Amino acid sequence: YPNLQNSSRKRWKNPAINQLKHDNINKKEPRVSSCDMDRKMADRRLIRLSQVPECLSREKLEESDWVTFAVVVSKATPQSSSSGKTFSIWKLNDLHNMEVFVSLLLFGEVHKEHWKTEAGTVIGILNPNPMKQKDGYDGVSLTVDHPQKVLLLGEAQDFGTCKGVKKNGEPCSQFVNLYECQYCQYHVKAQYKKMSSKRAELQSTFSGKAPNKFKGKGGNLRGKLCQDGFYYGGVSSAAWDDILFFDQSPPPAPAQTSLSMSAAKMAALKKLRAKRMDLEKEDPNAVKRKRSNDSEINARVEKNRVSPNEEEEEPAQKRRKEQQDYVQSEEFQKILNAKSRHNAVLQAAEYQLQERYFDVLVKKEQMEDKMKGIREMKCRAVSCRKCKYTYFKPADRCVGENHDLKWHDAVKRFFKCSCGQRAIALDRLPHKHCSNCGLFKWERDGMLKEKTGPKIGGELLQPRGEEHGKFLNSTK
Repeated sequence: YPNLQNSSRKRWKNPAINQLKHDNINKKEPRVSSCDMDRKMADRRLIRLSQVPECLSREKLEESDWVTFAVVVSKATPQSSSSGKTFSIWKLNDLHNMEVFVSLLLFGEVHKEHWKTEAGTVIGILNPNPMKQKDGYDGVSLTVDHPQKVLLLGEAQDFGTCKGVKKNGEPCSQFVNLYECQYCQYHVKAQYKKMSSKRAELQSTFSGKAPNKFKGKGGNLRGKLCQDGFYYGGVSSAAWDDILFFDQSPPPAPAQTSLSMSAAKMAALKKLRAKRMDLEKEDPNAVKRKRSNDSEINARVEKNRVSPNEEEEEPAQKRRKEQQDYVQSEEFQKILNAKSRHNAVLQAAEYQLQERYFDVLVKKEQMEDKMKGIREMKCRAVSCRKCKYTYFKPADRCVGENHDLKWHDAVKRFFKCSCGQRAIALDRLPHKHCSNCGLFKWERDGMLKEKTGPKIGGELLQPRGEEHGKFLNSTK
């Protein structure tokens, strides 16, 4: 800024506004250093652009040395005045209050020097002059009389357009602060409902075919592990050659014949072959089943009763012993101590999954914060002069009887009652009492109802113990 000091101008010092750190707008590749900005802002009043209309209505800013910062959100095509001179019109916003816009008109030398400034540029304006409002325009328009009163600070990092889509399929052109939310106030609620309806993704590193259920109660531990392949670290045993490495090559797989036949049958066949005996095939047409000699049966029973075979064990105990032996075996210990060659890749994949999961939650939380801060928004409403009402859409009876309907711009406001009931009104206050409690205690509220979790013990206590009776330990 030029050093335009005027002794007639009053120095304004207000700690509530001076505590703001200059523009408070994130910029890409700033053109002015912080030291130069501190020097330029010395003894000057800082006013946010969203507060400029209110300040102009209640005080004379011409008597103070003040500065405001804004982002050029849009530019109109340069136009020619009645005298033939070309001028530019910029639409400004501070990216904090997206409902307040200020127009900046550039004439003469200011237009010649700054008309090429692109949208999204952060600018500082020194002592702009308000212009008279034209008929039909209720906004605030400013202008400057010197090119150096407009300072280009850099490109706004958080400036962007809404990612929503209109009903006609075209992308939304509303300006948003990307740091706060990527959607405007007209699309944020629909996008929030869309995100809330989606199921959260499962955060798991498991991949591949799940092992089938083990059939039957028998079998050893090794058979249970290796029946259809086991899964270690999210990777199946079929990928051992790529994932696991051993000091020596893994033991060869047993033959199919030995796997398909139980150990008991194998032992019986071995004994028969040692005695050179063969099993006789049963005759399927035999009427009576061939029974062994009674003397042989009695001899076997007597032998088992008098001198049981101590080497034979119960089947359950035998299986348990085989499992314990296999767990303590060298092969099983190698499997437990095996390491993956792709640990880094696996961790990177898990990190990406976490980022993707939490990114959705962060965006959802940004939408909630944005909707909580929206207390009113512009909309279209219709008024019936015959029925004397104003609403978002006309009644069917008014349309059927061709009443005199007039569509116009309106502002809908959000309210809540002390009982928690919510309401929307097109006037300063709702016209009806609360449908839940019958009281008329409406308070301004945001677009989204604030979520409340379960209350802890301290929140349930009343100031004077009103949750108890008249006296302690009493029921009245």
